[in-house]
Amino acid sequence: TRRHLRFDSGATAPQRFAWPSRPPVPLCLLSSWSGTDAPYRHASQRVGDSMARYEKVPTGERESAVGVVVTFDSEDETDDEEDDYDMPMLAPGGSGSPSVIEESKEAPVARKPEIGKLRYTPNTGRGRNRHVVYAERDVASRVVTTLRKPRVISLIETQGDWLLVRCGAREGWTKRYDPSGADVLLPTNNWYRYEEWNGNNRFWCRGRLILGAHWRTTLCTTSLVWVPTLIFWSATLPLFPASVGWGLAIPSVVFFLATNYGLWRAATMDPGIIPRDDSGIPRDPPPGVAEAEAQEAGSSGYRYCDTCNLWRPPRAKHCSSCNNCVEEFDHHCPWVGTCIGKRNYLYFLIFVCSVTLLSAYVMLVCLVRLATDARGRKGPNGLAKFVQALIYRPGTSLLFCFLFLILWSLIGLSGYHIYLVSVATTTNEMVKNVYSSRRNTNDRGCVENWAHKCLNQIPTSMLPPMHELCMRSSFGDMDDAAGDVSTAGIQKGPARGH
Repeated sequence: TRRHLRFDSGATAPQRFAWPSRPPVPLCLLSSWSGTDAPYRHASQRVGDSMARYEKVPTGERESAVGVVVTFDSEDETDDEEDDYDMPMLAPGGSGSPSVIEESKEAPVARKPEIGKLRYTPNTGRGRNRHVVYAERDVASRVVTTLRKPRVISLIETQGDWLLVRCGAREGWTKRYDPSGADVLLPTNNWYRYEEWNGNNRFWCRGRLILGAHWRTTLCTTSLVWVPTLIFWSATLPLFPASVGWGLAIPSVVFFLATNYGLWRAATMDPGIIPRDDSGIPRDPPPGVAEAEAQEAGSSGYRYCDTCNLWRPPRAKHCSSCNNCVEEFDHHCPWVGTCIGKRNYLYFLIFVCSVTLLSAYVMLVCLVRLATDARGRKGPNGLAKFVQALIYRPGTSLLFCFLFLILWSLIGLSGYHIYLVSVATTTNEMVKNVYSSRRNTNDRGCVENWAHKCLNQIPTSMLPPMHELCMRSSFGDMDDAAGDVSTAGIQKGPARGH
């Protein structure tokens, strides 16, 4: 439950907000930073079994006005980072222990219709590639969001050099030109749907492939698979007789193909992203959720995400790296570069198991080759002969040492995820110890859990076709009822759909 509350240092808060019976403790200041003319602060306080987060913003030169925004989260939500940045902010409150004076729900505010689309193209030639959107027509006002990558945003209004734009659910004012004077916001009449994406994902093939926020590490992981395998094929297998070498190459080819298939399928598909609601109007909880939460907090499993403006279902979580809510969120994998969730977990499991088998097989073949060479060497003992073989075969020796170091981590990772599938839980749930005090209703037994994970059809993506081409008949085409909005300050540019 999220509400706007006014606080002073007097009475205690209503029990329906799960406020503890003991006296409130002072707030713990997490961070403070200076804006252009006034400091902004954010604080967090544990309240019983919940976490209360507070944000305060000074208005003008006075900070005596009272008002703080509070979000109560359950125990297993205290590590979500999305609520720290997108809560509406009121006037600041004074110091001291909080207590409720007045309560008011957020009233939906009608938003102005858009009058066109603008394509943001960063000026890569100079300075940092970012464009700031402010809350007011003043560079000293609060920053609403920052444009860092090429994308398409909505134009709402123009006033002189200032443009009122909408980026997802956020609205603010920005200028058409960047500090260097480059024209970075131009009107467009056609664009692909993925160009309006508000997450941190990267799209390839005009929106047909969706990668995570750390897509570059996917390329690094690919190189870590390809380079040792190519060394094995070129430096180790030729040391065997031709008939033996071809036979040893077949398993390595199978494991190599399975590893690349699992890696790139997991990295380039939708992991189970829940589409966010950019209307700006807080959503009502699903039927039955409010009643269940009123009886016992956290019993329904649903959680409200302020960033995505939706009630995410049980086992879903907001990934702070990709900035999306993901169904059955397992973890954000830095090696795959994306979130691992409901739709791509099977391919991630294929990748982990295949790369483990590939590493073990290649290391075993290298060991056999080195042991064979060591038997033909002269030395006081077997260890000295093996060292001579390592020196004589540098390519095979380096490959063997590299795989010997990483194989133990791969075996542990594979075994861990095999265990998770066997007990029908996720990494996120295991880290939070969710099922320490209650039964895991998803556990159907080891055999049925594996059948459910491997044999069930992958759910259909909830995202719309991101490669779909969107078009406007003309930039200035709008209803007269939309208001007297002038676009004289915007020059019509050519359509630049990819």
